[in-house]
Amino acid sequence: MNEAGTIDADLWGALPEVAGEPVIPTDDQTVKAGEYLADNWSKVIS
Repeated sequence: MNEAGTIDADLWGALPEVAGEPVIPTDDQTVKAGEYLADNWSKVIS
């Protein structure tokens, strides 16, 4: 959005700096997280 010129400059300027390397879960981790959420989400929000 910034490169395309379509982002609100004030909001863009208010974003904090990001440091460090991003952590991207493996496919297996993503599947396990989805299963955990499916099994436990309703227990937490009800």
